Amino acid sequence: MALANPDFVARLMTGAPMNDVNHATFFGGDARGYVDYPALDETAEA
Repeated sequence: MALANPDFVARLMTGAPMNDVNHATFFGGDARGYVDYPALDETAEA
């Protein structure tokens, strides 16, 4: 859960929704799934 939410603590403190985890990208061959989850301020803009 924390991997998909780089701002995990801020989300907990504010009650913001958590990003869904994409298990298919865990331990993959590149950075996908580790650096491309939206941060809290990005989700508020969408």
